[in-house]
Amino acid sequence: MRKLSLYWKCQIIVWCVSVLYGTISYLVLPAFLTFNFYPAIFLHATIGITFLHFMRQFIINQKLLDLTAFKKILYLVPLTIVFSIAYTLVSDSINTIFHWESKIFTDMGFVRRTFIMAFSNFFFFGIWNLVYFIYHYFQKSRLQRDNQIRLENELKLQQLEGEKTKAELQQKETEFQIQTLRAEMDQVLKLQQMRTRIASDLHDDIGSTLTSISYYSELLKMQLKEEDDALKSMLEKIGGSARNTIRAMSDIVWIINPKNDTTENLIGRMKHYAAEMLGERNIQYTFNTNKAIEKIELNMQHRKNLYLIYKEAVHNAVKYAQCSKIEIGFIGTDHEVSLNICDNGKGFDMQHANDGNGLINMKKRAEEISAHFEINSAKREGTHIKLTCKIT
Repeated sequence: MRKLSLYWKCQIIVWCVSVLYGTISYLVLPAFLTFNFYPAIFLHATIGITFLHFMRQFIINQKLLDLTAFKKILYLVPLTIVFSIAYTLVSDSINTIFHWESKIFTDMGFVRRTFIMAFSNFFFFGIWNLVYFIYHYFQKSRLQRDNQIRLENELKLQQLEGEKTKAELQQKETEFQIQTLRAEMDQVLKLQQMRTRIASDLHDDIGSTLTSISYYSELLKMQLKEEDDALKSMLEKIGGSARNTIRAMSDIVWIINPKNDTTENLIGRMKHYAAEMLGERNIQYTFNTNKAIEKIELNMQHRKNLYLIYKEAVHNAVKYAQCSKIEIGFIGTDHEVSLNICDNGKGFDMQHANDGNGLINMKKRAEEISAHFEINSAKREGTHIKLTCKIT
C-alpha cells in the first residue's frame, strides 16, 4: 500500500483540528452555532481542506515558493484574502441552503457576517500558509542536503573508481615490468650459461689440445739429433706458438667466464699479470687503485679491451723499452675509468715512430669502447700511455 505524503498527512491533521475546533466552540458557545452541528462542521472542514489544496496547487503552479521572502508576502497576502472570501461565500451559501446558520449570524446582515467569517478564515488560512511554508522550507533543505550527500557520494564513488582504475593500470604495468624483468633475467641467465659452456669447452678441449701440441713438440725436439737444427727451430716455433695461443686462449676463457664479471676480479688478474711479467724480471713496479674503481660495473666488452690494452702496454714496456721501473694506475671516478702506464725505459721519437701491431691494436680496442687513447714518449725519457673511458 502506498504511503501518504507528508502534505496529505498535514491536510488530515488540519481537517481533524477544524472538527475539534468546531466541537469545542459548540460546547463553549452553543448559541452562536447551528443546531445541526455535526453535518455542518464536517462539511465545512472538508470544503476548507479543498480550498487549501487548490490554493497550494495555485502557489506551486505559479512558482510563488521560489520568490524572495518579501515577494512571497506581497503575493500571498492578497491570495489568502481572495481564497478566504471565496471560502466564506461558499460556506455562507451552504448554511443558507441547509438553514444551518444561527439566529445571531442571521441578524448581523450579509456584509458584516461575511467580513467576520472572512477575517476568521483569513487567520486560519494564514496559519496554514505559514505551516506549509515551514514544511516546504524543511523539505527543500532536506532535498538539498540529500542532493549534496548524493553528489558527495557520487564524487567519492568516482574517486574510488578512478583510484581502482589507476590501481589496475599500475598493477598491469607492474606485471608487465615483472614479465619484462623475468624475460631479461632469463636471457641473461641463458647468456651466462652459454658463456660458461664456451669457456669450459675452450679450456677443456682446445686448451688440452694446445698443451698436447706444445708437449709433443718439446718431446720430439729432445729426440732429434744435434745436426737437425732446422727441424728443431721449426719445432720451437710450433711449441712457442702453441704456448702463446694457450696464454691468449686463457685470457679469452677468463673474459668469457661469468664468474669474472666484477671489476675486482679484473684488478686481481691485472695485478697477477704484472707480478708474472715484471716480478720475474726484477722490474720495480707500483699498481695503484682506489675504492671507486671497485664499485664501477664494467660489461664484458669494456673488461676485455681494458685488460688487453693493459697487457699489450706492459708487454711492450718489458720487451722494447728496457725499463727498470713501471708505474701503473687504474683509477675510477664518477662514470669514468682511467688507466695510466708509465715506464722509465729508453722511449722513442713520436715524430718518426712506426706504429707496430701493438700500438695499432691498442688504438683499435680503445675505439671499440669509445675511449680516449693517448701515448707520449721521447728518447731516454720513457713512455706514458693514458686511456680514459666513459662508463654509462
